[in-house]
Amino acid sequence: FAFSPGVGFTVILISLYVGFYYNVIIAWALFYLFSSFTGELPWVHCNNTWNSPNCSDLWAFNNSLNDTHKSTPAAEYFERGVLHLQDSEGIADLGLPRWQLTSCLAVVIVVLYFSLWKGVKTSGKVWIDAATQICFSLGVGFGVLIAFSSYNKFSNNCY
Repeated sequence: FAFSPGVGFTVILISLYVGFYYNVIIAWALFYLFSSFTGELPWVHCNNTWNSPNCSDLWAFNNSLNDTHKSTPAAEYFERGVLHLQDSEGIADLGLPRWQLTSCLAVVIVVLYFSLWKGVKTSGKVWIDAATQICFSLGVGFGVLIAFSSYNKFSNNCY
């Protein structure tokens, strides 16, 4: 990328932001995992404190209902029980961080830190394959494949 000097730095920044976003999604998944250890799953019914009057159980939907503004218990659990979007007035009022999600994100970051502590090379072939898969999943648009392929010889057989 000698003809455009800022592209490499921009690709690194974009990959960094996507990595942060992926960690947040993993934290949400960890939160769902911890939430599933209850006797009854919290995203199954509409009788929870976070549910709105528009919440409607799946088996209550029929052809006679006007389901224009109805929402499922699972959607309301994510939007209102996990993210607490009902407490916000918009993008200008984001509210305070929730300690449950923050602790899940901290667990994800600690696991990530100890996974990458000594580098990919010390963890064996499994981590090398995992790092390769990350490069492929981020795609060509991020430029990671170009950087990854720059370590190969010119005559390397890629298939």
